[in-house]
Amino acid sequence: QPQISPSPDQVWQTALGQLQLQMTQATFDTWVKDTHLLLAENGTWQIGVKSAFAKDWLENRLYKTIRRTVANILGRPITLDFVIDGPTPIVEAVDGPPVLSTAE
Repeated sequence: QPQISPSPDQVWQTALGQLQLQMTQATFDTWVKDTHLLLAENGTWQIGVKSAFAKDWLENRLYKTIRRTVANILGRPITLDFVIDGPTPIVEAVDGPPVLSTAE
C-alpha cells in the first residue's frame, strides 16, 4: 500500500522539533519558534515570520540549517522564502467606518 507522505505542515512541525535540538533555546525561541508555514508549492516553502528583523536573521544566519533539516525530513531539497506575516490587526470592517463607542 502506498506510503502516506506527511503534509507540509507536519514536516514543518517535525523540522521545528529537530531545529530546537540544533541551536540554543534562546536562538530557537527568539527566531524560529514563532515561524509558521504559509504555503508549500513547487519546491518553494513560504515561511511566515513576525518581523523584518526575524526575516533578516533567518535568511542570513539560519537558512542553511533550516533548509537542510527540512530537506532531510522530506527527502528532497526545497527553497525557503521567509515573508513577514506579523500579528494580524483586529479590524473587522476594512471599508466601513471605524467602530467607536456611542457614549457621547
